[in-house]
Amino acid sequence: MSTEPQYYDLIASLPEDVQSEKQQWLHHSCGGNLQIGGNASIRCDKCSTEHPALSWFITEPYQLSDTPPEAKEMDFSTVASLAGQITGQAGSKWLVAFLSHFESD
Repeated sequence: MSTEPQYYDLIASLPEDVQSEKQQWLHHSCGGNLQIGGNASIRCDKCSTEHPALSWFITEPYQLSDTPPEAKEMDFSTVASLAGQITGQAGSKWLVAFLSHFESD
């Protein structure tokens, strides 16, 4: 069994409007495609920036930033919405691994 987290392109609707069109989310700083991992992190495939999912900020629709500009900080429900939309591709075991990173010790 692989210990490396599995990453998937972050192609999802807006968390506040799951009926909106699914699109590839982009890194605000460099325009690279964002990926979401089973280790509850989000990374950029262009510049390799990677941080825990709750450390990212929504700067505009379908864009996230790892630096806190005047933007909406993602909370657990937002992150869970994005991860849940990936489950069809990633599978339920991936989602369980993702969510397990939010359990308190």
